[in-house]
Amino acid sequence: MTDDELRAEDWPSVQFAYGFVPASYDWTMRSLNAVEGRIQGLMMFSVSLGVTVPVLVASLAEEVSFRSAWFVLALAAALLNLMIGTVARTWGQVTLLSLQTVCAEWLYLPEWEFKRSAVYWAGEHFQHNTNVINRKGLAVLLMTIAFLIEAVLMLAWGLSVAGSG
Repeated sequence: MTDDELRAEDWPSVQFAYGFVPASYDWTMRSLNAVEGRIQGLMMFSVSLGVTVPVLVASLAEEVSFRSAWFVLALAAALLNLMIGTVARTWGQVTLLSLQTVCAEWLYLPEWEFKRSAVYWAGEHFQHNTNVINRKGLAVLLMTIAFLIEAVLMLAWGLSVAGSG
């Protein structure tokens, strides 16, 4: 037996585990796209609410004060939402297996060692990518809270304008 065969025997499940490599990167990209979609959606809802409600209130009320504390606080919540979203979109990049690295460092390896290296680095990248996605998910939670606060404050402002008219 050669050294390669002895080493390959120490890693009997490399072939099986190698099947998880593409799936882990696929999961990462799908999860990242999902959380990015939520961030973009919340940013859009926040801007839409911040533009639509004042127009609606102004069209229904005789006198509208845009200096109301309710309105200013609602705009502050919208701004906070947009800031969180902007930071979250730029915060943390996923790590993918580089074909340049594969070409430069792996192509000379025996098949089982190539697969073992791929499994190892996919695992490292998966851990890093999961952390990035979880941080972005936390941002989505904070954005949701800011959006709900914005909506409640806009409602309070609208009711205060309607009550004063």
